Amino acid sequence: MTPADADGYKIKMIGEDLAPLTIRKRLQFAKMIFRAAIRHRLIEADPFDGVSVKATMSDRRRFVTLDETARLLDACPCVNWRTIVALARYGGLRCPSEVLSLRWQDIDWLGSGRVIVQSPKTAHHPGKETRLIPLFHELLPWLREAAEIAPKGAVYVVDERFRRASLVAAGWRNCNLRTTFLKIVARAGLKAWPRPFHNLRSSRETELTRQFPMHVVVAWLGHTEEIALRHYCQVTDADFEQASKLPDAERAQKCAQSRAVGKENAVNAEDTPLKEVPRFPMSSPQVLTSLPLKADGEGFEPTVGLLLQQFSRLPP
Repeated sequence: MTPADADGYKIKMIGEDLAPLTIRKRLQFAKMIFRAAIRHRLIEADPFDGVSVKATMSDRRRFVTLDETARLLDACPCVNWRTIVALARYGGLRCPSEVLSLRWQDIDWLGSGRVIVQSPKTAHHPGKETRLIPLFHELLPWLREAAEIAPKGAVYVVDERFRRASLVAAGWRNCNLRTTFLKIVARAGLKAWPRPFHNLRSSRETELTRQFPMHVVVAWLGHTEEIALRHYCQVTDADFEQASKLPDAERAQKCAQSRAVGKENAVNAEDTPLKEVPRFPMSSPQVLTSLPLKADGEGFEPTVGLLLQQFSRLPP
Protein backbone atom coordinates (compact mmCIF):
# COMPACT_ATOMS: atom_id res chain seq x y z
CA MET A 1 0.00 0.00 0.00
CA THR A 2 1.40 3.37 -1.04
CA PRO A 3 0.84 6.95 0.26
CA ALA A 4 -1.27 7.52 -2.86
CA ASP A 5 -3.52 4.65 -1.79
CA ALA A 6 -3.88 6.21 1.67
CA ASP A 7 -4.87 9.54 0.13
CA GLY A 8 -7.35 7.76 -2.12
CA TYR A 9 -8.90 6.00 0.87
CA LYS A 10 -9.43 9.35 2.57
CA ILE A 11 -10.92 10.94 -0.56
CA LYS A 12 -13.26 7.97 -1.02
CA MET A 13 -14.64 8.36 2.52
CA ILE A 14 -15.15 12.08 1.99
CA GLY A 15 -17.04 11.31 -1.23
CA GLU A 16 -19.34 9.00 0.71
CA ASP A 17 -20.38 11.95 2.92
CA LEU A 18 -19.18 10.27 6.07
CA ALA A 19 -18.99 12.40 9.20
CA PRO A 20 -15.57 13.99 9.79
CA LEU A 21 -15.30 12.20 13.14
CA THR A 22 -15.95 8.85 11.46
CA ILE A 23 -13.28 9.52 8.83
CA ARG A 24 -10.82 10.60 11.49
CA LYS A 25 -11.42 7.47 13.56
CA ARG A 26 -10.95 5.16 10.56
CA LEU A 27 -7.71 6.91 9.65
CA GLN A 28 -6.52 6.47 13.23
CA PHE A 29 -7.24 2.74 13.03
CA ALA A 30 -5.26 2.51 9.79
CA LYS A 31 -2.30 4.36 11.32
CA MET A 32 -2.37 2.05 14.34
CA ILE A 33 -2.20 -1.01 12.08
CA PHE A 34 0.72 0.29 10.02
CA ARG A 35 2.64 1.49 13.11
CA ALA A 36 2.38 -2.05 14.45
CA ALA A 37 3.69 -3.35 11.11
CA ILE A 38 6.67 -1.00 11.37
CA ARG A 39 7.45 -2.22 14.92
CA HIS A 40 7.43 -5.80 13.63
CA ARG A 41 9.68 -4.72 10.75
CA LEU A 42 7.21 -5.84 8.13
CA ILE A 43 7.32 -2.45 6.39
CA GLU A 44 9.68 0.50 6.52
CA ALA A 45 7.26 3.44 6.38
CA ASP A 46 3.66 4.22 7.26
CA PRO A 47 1.69 5.11 4.09
CA PHE A 48 -0.85 6.99 6.25
CA ASP A 49 1.77 9.30 7.72
CA GLY A 50 0.49 12.85 7.19
CA VAL A 51 -2.99 11.71 6.12
CA SER A 52 -5.55 13.29 8.44
CA VAL A 53 -8.79 15.21 8.52
CA LYS A 54 -9.83 18.00 10.84
CA ALA A 55 -12.88 17.22 12.91
CA THR A 56 -14.51 19.04 15.79
CA MET A 57 -16.72 17.15 18.19
CA SER A 58 -20.04 18.87 18.75
CA ASP A 59 -21.68 18.63 22.13
CA ARG A 60 -24.15 15.78 21.77
CA ARG A 61 -25.15 15.65 25.41
CA ARG A 62 -28.83 15.81 26.29
CA PHE A 63 -30.25 15.74 29.81
CA VAL A 64 -33.22 13.38 30.14
CA THR A 65 -35.43 14.68 32.95
CA LEU A 66 -37.24 12.55 35.51
CA ASP A 67 -40.57 13.45 33.91
CA GLU A 68 -39.31 12.32 30.50
CA THR A 69 -37.97 9.13 32.06
CA ALA A 70 -41.40 8.37 33.52
CA ARG A 71 -42.94 8.85 30.08
CA LEU A 72 -40.35 6.52 28.55
CA LEU A 73 -41.08 3.82 31.11
CA ASP A 74 -44.82 4.12 30.46
CA ALA A 75 -44.18 3.73 26.72
CA CYS A 76 -42.05 0.58 27.07
CA PRO A 77 -43.73 -2.49 25.54
CA CYS A 78 -42.69 -4.98 28.23
CA VAL A 79 -40.99 -5.52 31.58
CA ASN A 80 -37.64 -6.28 29.94
CA TRP A 81 -37.60 -2.91 28.24
CA ARG A 82 -38.63 -1.10 31.41
CA THR A 83 -35.73 -2.83 33.14
CA ILE A 84 -33.29 -1.79 30.40
CA VAL A 85 -34.36 1.86 30.58
CA ALA A 86 -34.34 1.90 34.39
CA LEU A 87 -30.86 0.33 34.63
CA ALA A 88 -29.44 2.85 32.15
CA ARG A 89 -31.22 5.94 33.55
CA TYR A 90 -31.45 5.22 37.29
CA GLY A 91 -28.49 2.85 37.65
CA GLY A 92 -26.11 4.59 35.25
CA LEU A 93 -25.12 1.29 33.59
CA ARG A 94 -23.61 1.11 30.13
CA CYS A 95 -26.02 -0.26 27.58
CA PRO A 96 -25.98 -2.91 26.23
CA SER A 97 -22.88 -4.49 27.80
CA GLU A 98 -23.44 -3.79 31.52
CA VAL A 99 -27.24 -3.80 31.40
CA LEU A 100 -27.41 -7.23 29.76
CA SER A 101 -24.60 -8.63 31.96
CA LEU A 102 -26.32 -7.90 35.27
CA ARG A 103 -27.14 -11.13 37.14
CA TRP A 104 -29.64 -11.74 39.90
CA GLN A 105 -26.87 -12.99 42.17
CA ASP A 106 -25.16 -9.59 41.83
CA ILE A 107 -27.99 -7.80 43.69
CA ASP A 108 -27.84 -7.72 47.48
CA TRP A 109 -31.48 -7.03 48.30
CA LEU A 110 -31.40 -7.12 52.10
CA GLY A 111 -27.76 -6.95 53.19
CA SER A 112 -25.50 -4.10 52.15
CA GLY A 113 -27.95 -2.75 49.57
CA ARG A 114 -25.30 -2.85 46.85
CA VAL A 115 -25.15 -4.12 43.29
CA ILE A 116 -22.12 -5.70 41.60
CA VAL A 117 -21.90 -4.41 38.04
CA GLN A 118 -20.11 -6.65 35.54
CA SER A 119 -18.18 -4.30 33.25
CA PRO A 120 -17.02 -5.96 30.00
CA LYS A 121 -15.71 -2.63 28.66
CA THR A 122 -13.13 -2.21 31.43
CA ALA A 123 -12.51 -5.91 32.16
CA HIS A 124 -9.11 -5.82 30.43
CA HIS A 125 -7.85 -3.40 33.12
CA PRO A 126 -6.66 -5.18 36.29
CA GLY A 127 -9.24 -4.79 39.06
CA LYS A 128 -11.81 -3.15 36.76
CA GLU A 129 -13.78 -6.28 35.89
CA THR A 130 -16.57 -5.22 38.25
CA ARG A 131 -17.62 -2.23 40.36
CA LEU A 132 -20.11 -1.59 43.13
CA ILE A 133 -23.09 0.76 42.98
CA PRO A 134 -25.83 1.39 45.55
CA LEU A 135 -29.22 -0.20 45.10
CA PHE A 136 -30.71 3.20 44.25
CA HIS A 137 -34.27 3.68 45.52
CA GLU A 138 -35.37 4.86 42.05
CA LEU A 139 -34.15 1.57 40.59
CA LEU A 140 -35.59 -0.76 43.22
CA PRO A 141 -39.25 -0.98 42.05
CA TRP A 142 -38.25 -1.84 38.49
CA LEU A 143 -35.92 -4.60 39.63
CA ARG A 144 -38.68 -6.00 41.82
CA GLU A 145 -41.05 -5.99 38.86
CA ALA A 146 -38.48 -7.88 36.79
CA ALA A 147 -37.93 -10.37 39.63
CA GLU A 148 -41.65 -11.15 39.80
CA ILE A 149 -41.81 -12.34 36.19
CA ALA A 150 -38.34 -13.91 35.98
CA PRO A 151 -38.51 -17.64 35.20
CA LYS A 152 -37.19 -20.05 37.78
CA GLY A 153 -33.43 -20.47 37.48
CA ALA A 154 -32.94 -17.26 35.47
CA VAL A 155 -29.36 -15.99 35.61
CA TYR A 156 -29.61 -12.54 34.08
CA VAL A 157 -31.94 -9.70 35.09
CA VAL A 158 -32.87 -8.91 31.49
CA ASP A 159 -34.09 -11.84 29.38
CA GLU A 160 -31.01 -13.75 28.23
CA ARG A 161 -32.25 -13.67 24.63
CA PHE A 162 -31.25 -9.99 24.49
CA ARG A 163 -27.75 -10.91 25.62
CA ARG A 164 -27.34 -13.74 23.09
CA ALA A 165 -28.39 -11.41 20.28
CA SER A 166 -25.98 -8.66 21.43
CA LEU A 167 -22.83 -10.57 22.30
CA VAL A 168 -21.07 -11.88 19.19
CA ALA A 169 -17.52 -12.91 18.40
CA ALA A 170 -16.60 -9.36 17.41
CA GLY A 171 -17.90 -7.94 20.69
CA TRP A 172 -21.04 -6.16 21.82
CA ARG A 173 -23.51 -4.64 19.42
CA ASN A 174 -26.91 -3.10 19.95
CA CYS A 175 -28.96 -5.97 18.41
CA ASN A 176 -31.57 -3.42 17.33
CA LEU A 177 -31.83 -1.98 20.85
CA ARG A 178 -31.37 1.48 19.40
CA THR A 179 -34.08 0.95 16.79
CA THR A 180 -36.61 -0.24 19.35
CA PHE A 181 -35.64 2.42 21.85
CA LEU A 182 -36.17 5.21 19.31
CA LYS A 183 -39.67 3.82 18.74
CA ILE A 184 -40.25 4.01 22.50
CA VAL A 185 -39.03 7.63 22.49
CA ALA A 186 -41.49 8.48 19.72
CA ARG A 187 -44.33 6.64 21.50
CA ALA A 188 -43.59 8.71 24.62
CA GLY A 189 -44.09 11.89 22.58
CA LEU A 190 -40.44 12.93 22.83
CA LYS A 191 -37.98 14.05 20.20
CA ALA A 192 -35.08 11.66 19.66
CA TRP A 193 -31.69 12.82 20.96
CA PRO A 194 -28.12 11.87 19.98
CA ARG A 195 -26.48 8.88 21.68
CA PRO A 196 -29.75 7.72 23.28
CA PHE A 197 -28.40 5.23 25.84
CA HIS A 198 -25.26 7.21 26.65
CA ASN A 199 -27.36 10.25 27.54
CA LEU A 200 -29.49 8.21 29.91
CA ARG A 201 -26.32 7.31 31.77
CA SER A 202 -25.01 10.89 31.48
CA SER A 203 -28.22 12.26 32.99
CA ARG A 204 -27.87 9.96 35.99
CA GLU A 205 -24.29 11.04 36.58
CA THR A 206 -25.29 14.71 36.39
CA GLU A 207 -27.89 14.11 39.10
CA LEU A 208 -25.50 12.20 41.35
CA THR A 209 -22.82 14.91 41.21
CA ARG A 210 -25.30 17.30 42.86
CA GLN A 211 -25.63 14.99 45.87
CA PHE A 212 -22.27 13.24 46.27
CA PRO A 213 -18.55 14.09 45.86
CA MET A 214 -17.14 13.59 42.39
CA HIS A 215 -14.72 10.82 43.42
CA VAL A 216 -17.67 8.80 44.76
CA VAL A 217 -19.76 9.28 41.62
CA VAL A 218 -17.01 8.27 39.18
CA ALA A 219 -16.33 5.15 41.27
CA TRP A 220 -19.99 4.20 40.89
CA LEU A 221 -20.08 5.00 37.16
CA GLY A 222 -16.76 3.36 36.33
CA HIS A 223 -14.55 6.04 34.79
CA THR A 224 -12.29 8.95 35.77
CA GLU A 225 -13.17 12.49 36.84
CA GLU A 226 -11.65 13.82 33.59
CA ILE A 227 -13.94 11.61 31.50
CA ALA A 228 -16.93 12.57 33.63
CA LEU A 229 -16.38 16.30 33.13
CA ARG A 230 -15.62 15.97 29.43
CA HIS A 231 -18.32 13.55 28.32
CA TYR A 232 -20.96 13.09 31.02
CA CYS A 233 -21.68 15.98 33.41
CA GLN A 234 -24.16 18.48 32.01
CA VAL A 235 -25.44 21.97 32.80
CA THR A 236 -29.23 21.84 33.06
CA ASP A 237 -32.05 24.37 33.18
CA ALA A 238 -32.50 23.53 36.86
CA ASP A 239 -28.97 24.79 37.54
CA PHE A 240 -29.82 28.22 36.10
CA GLU A 241 -33.11 28.37 37.99
CA GLN A 242 -31.49 27.46 41.28
CA ALA A 243 -28.72 30.04 40.82
CA SER A 244 -31.03 32.93 39.91
CA LYS A 245 -34.05 32.19 42.08
CA LEU A 246 -34.18 32.98 45.80
CA PRO A 247 -36.77 30.98 47.73
CA ASP A 248 -39.92 33.06 48.33
CA ALA A 249 -39.85 32.57 52.10
CA GLU A 250 -36.21 33.64 52.34
CA ARG A 251 -36.81 36.65 50.07
CA ALA A 252 -39.80 37.81 52.16
CA GLN A 253 -37.83 37.41 55.39
CA LYS A 254 -34.91 39.46 54.06
CA CYS A 255 -37.25 42.22 52.84
CA ALA A 256 -39.05 42.37 56.21
CA GLN A 257 -35.75 42.53 58.09
CA SER A 258 -34.50 45.30 55.82
CA ARG A 259 -37.66 47.40 56.34
CA ALA A 260 -37.58 46.88 60.12
CA VAL A 261 -33.96 47.97 60.38
CA GLY A 262 -34.64 51.04 58.24
CA LYS A 263 -37.59 52.15 60.39
CA GLU A 264 -35.66 51.59 63.62
CA ASN A 265 -32.75 53.71 62.40
CA ALA A 266 -35.12 56.48 61.32
CA VAL A 267 -36.90 56.54 64.73
CA ASN A 268 -33.63 56.62 66.64
CA ALA A 269 -32.36 59.47 64.48
CA GLU A 270 -35.50 61.57 65.14
CA ASP A 271 -35.98 60.87 68.86
CA THR A 272 -32.39 61.11 70.06
CA PRO A 273 -31.31 64.77 70.56
CA LEU A 274 -27.72 65.74 69.92
CA LYS A 275 -25.85 66.45 73.16
CA GLU A 276 -23.64 69.49 73.33
CA VAL A 277 -20.12 68.53 74.41
CA PRO A 278 -18.78 70.94 77.07
CA ARG A 279 -15.31 72.38 76.62
CA PHE A 280 -12.97 72.80 79.59
CA PRO A 281 -9.27 73.62 79.93
CA MET A 282 -7.11 70.52 80.14
CA SER A 283 -6.03 71.34 83.70
CA SER A 284 -9.54 71.94 85.02
CA PRO A 285 -11.05 69.56 87.61
CA GLN A 286 -13.97 68.81 85.29
CA VAL A 287 -11.63 67.15 82.78
CA LEU A 288 -9.79 65.20 85.39
CA THR A 289 -12.95 63.84 86.98
CA SER A 290 -14.63 62.99 83.64
CA LEU A 291 -11.73 60.95 82.20
CA PRO A 292 -12.13 57.13 82.33
CA LEU A 293 -8.98 56.61 84.30
CA LYS A 294 -10.05 53.63 86.36
CA ALA A 295 -7.99 50.45 85.82
CA ASP A 296 -8.71 46.94 87.04
CA GLY A 297 -5.28 46.54 88.57
CA GLU A 298 -1.69 47.63 88.36
CA GLY A 299 0.33 46.42 85.45
CA PHE A 300 0.94 47.97 82.06
CA GLU A 301 -1.90 50.48 82.60
CA PRO A 302 -0.90 53.64 84.48
CA THR A 303 -2.56 54.11 87.86
CA VAL A 304 -5.11 56.84 88.53
CA GLY A 305 -2.71 58.71 90.82
CA LEU A 306 0.02 58.80 88.18
CA LEU A 307 -2.35 60.20 85.59
CA LEU A 308 -3.59 62.89 87.96
CA GLN A 309 0.02 63.93 88.63
CA GLN A 310 0.73 64.21 84.89
CA PHE A 311 -2.43 66.28 84.24
CA SER A 312 -1.64 68.62 87.16
CA ARG A 313 1.69 69.59 85.55
CA LEU A 314 0.07 70.75 82.32
CA PRO A 315 0.01 74.55 81.77
CA PRO A 316 -3.42 76.20 82.15
